[in-house]
Amino acid sequence: MKLVTARLRRETRGLIYPAEPRSLRRHLSRLRGRGNLNLLGEAVLGWDEATRRARAVEALLRRDDVACVSVKVSSVSSGLSLVDFDGSVERVCGPLRQLFHAAASCQPPSSSTLTWRSTATSTSPWRRSSGRWAGRRARGHTAGIALQAYLPGSHEALERVLSFAAERHRAGAPPVRVRLVKGANLAMEQEMPNCAAGPRRPT
Repeated sequence: MKLVTARLRRETRGLIYPAEPRSLRRHLSRLRGRGNLNLLGEAVLGWDEATRRARAVEALLRRDDVACVSVKVSSVSSGLSLVDFDGSVERVCGPLRQLFHAAASCQPPSSSTLTWRSTATSTSPWRRSSGRWAGRRARGHTAGIALQAYLPGSHEALERVLSFAAERHRAGAPPVRVRLVKGANLAMEQEMPNCAAGPRRPT
């Protein structure tokens, strides 16, 4: 196992960085503000864990050497259910508004990208939360969203996002960044629906 661990760390050292602030700063200095940072691990078992992860994401957004952070809906909120769609959207909006506020208040503003498997549960709270940071309140903050192309509702979700982005931009906010993901998780979800990854050491 030591050999396996050593090889995994060697092969992923250019993609996965330690989350400790000092070590992370050393690695990020090579990127010079480029790239998209994603805090690994999303095994959220309750609101306490969701709150800790939201604070960790906010800390990344406030770093002066981080330009863009991706955040999964399921990693900063608890009790999400497609059966209770409206309730799930309400529970997600609180943490997202806080993260958008943190990103917009940075100098210069950071970018934030929202990702999740369900396009409906992603786009609704994303539009509701990021819409509050339009016009002067946006202050250069570029909100983004990633849509998984293999989901049947992605095309309709993209149309809603584009319409919302045009309206937001007319209000004086920066353009919206949309990232289309080809669906790399599809095979894994069919075989291992509850698979999750985490950092080498917890933050």
